[in-house]
Amino acid sequence: MTSILLLLGWLISIRGFSSYRDAFGTPLGPDFLQFYTGAKLFAEGRSDQLYDFQVQIEAQSEILHSPQEYLHPYIYPPLLAWGLQPLAHLDYRVAFLIWSMGGLLILWRVGKVFRFGFGFALGWFPIFAALSYGQNSFLSLGVIALIGWLWVERGALFLAGLSAGLLLYKPQLFVAFVPIFLILKEWRILQGMVVSGTLYLLISFYLVPEQSWAYGRFAIERIPLLVAAPGFPITQFFDPNGFFRLLFPQMSSWIHTALSMAVMLFFLRLFWIWLKSISVESKSIRLAGAVLILPWTNLYFLVYDWTLLLIAYGILKNQSKIFEGEQGRWGIGLLWIVALVSCSVAKGMKEQWGFAVQLAPLILGYFTYKFFTAPSRLKGNSMGTI
Repeated sequence: MTSILLLLGWLISIRGFSSYRDAFGTPLGPDFLQFYTGAKLFAEGRSDQLYDFQVQIEAQSEILHSPQEYLHPYIYPPLLAWGLQPLAHLDYRVAFLIWSMGGLLILWRVGKVFRFGFGFALGWFPIFAALSYGQNSFLSLGVIALIGWLWVERGALFLAGLSAGLLLYKPQLFVAFVPIFLILKEWRILQGMVVSGTLYLLISFYLVPEQSWAYGRFAIERIPLLVAAPGFPITQFFDPNGFFRLLFPQMSSWIHTALSMAVMLFFLRLFWIWLKSISVESKSIRLAGAVLILPWTNLYFLVYDWTLLLIAYGILKNQSKIFEGEQGRWGIGLLWIVALVSCSVAKGMKEQWGFAVQLAPLILGYFTYKFFTAPSRLKGNSMGTI
C-alpha cells in the first residue's frame, strides 16, 4: 500500500511524464538531469566544457525549455556521460522514462536472485528516492549483485573483481570495497579489481583523454568543496561524513573527515572480528556483511544508496534468523520509518537550530553493531548459496 501511494503521488505530481517539471517546479528526475546534461554536452561536441558549471546550467535550461535557477551538477567521470549519449538524442522525458524502466528492471532481476520481494522493495523509501530523483542507484545495485553472484554462486573470484570495475562510474563505491575485500582476504577479487581499474583508466584516457584529465583536476580541486557549498543537499547524506557535518556545522572539514575515518575504522574492526565467527563456506553471509559495511567505508553515501542494503536484507531474510520474531519485525519497521523521515527531520532541525541529528546513520549503525557483535544465527548449515 505504501509503495502504491508513494508512486501514485509522484506520478500525479509529474503529470505522468508529460511535463519537464513536476507540480512544484522541480525538474523531472532532478538527478537524472545531471547525467543527461553530461551526455548532451558530449553529443553536441561540447565535452571540453563538461565540468564548466555555467555551461551546465545553460544546457539544463535548454533541456527543460525554461530557465533553470539551481544547477544539478554533473560531477561523475566522463565515461559515464560518454556512454549515455544515446539517451541524449531523445527528448528528455522519453530518456528519463527509459532510464526509470531500466532501473526497475534491474531491481526486479536482483530481487529474483537475492529473494527480496519486488513489492517490498518498492515500499522502501530509498528505492522511491532513487526512482523519483532519477539516480543511478539501480545501476550500482545491479553491479554489486553481479559481483556477489560471481563470488558466491560461481566462485569466479577474478571475474567478480573485474566486474567491480563497472563501479568506477561512481569511484567512491569502488574504493569502498578495497578495505572490505582486504579484510575478507579475497586476493583474487582484489587482483581483478586492480586489472579492471587499470583497464578503466586506459579506456578512459584513450576514448576521452581531455575530459579524463579535466575530471582528475575537478575531483581534486572542486568536489571536496561541493559538500560544504550553500544549497548542497547535506540532509540527504546517510553516512558518518554527513552526520558530523550536520551535527557540528562550524567545525573544519578536516575534523569531519577525521571523525568519519574513526567511525570507519571502528566498523571495519567489528567486521574483521565478526568474520572470525563465520564459516568460510558461508559466502553469502559474508557477502551480506560486506554490503552492510558499505555505508561505513564510504564518505559519500546518500539516502538512495540505501538501495544497496536490499542485497543484505535478501540474504539475511533467507539464511539468518535475525528478522524472525517480534524483535526482528520491530527492527525492520524502525529502519523503514527512519529511512522515510530522516531527511525531513534533519532538514527541519537544520532550519530551526542550525544543526541537526541525522537519525538514519544512528539507527543503521546500532543495528550494524548488534549484527556484528551477536551470533549470526544462521538457518541450518548454510553453505553460501544465494
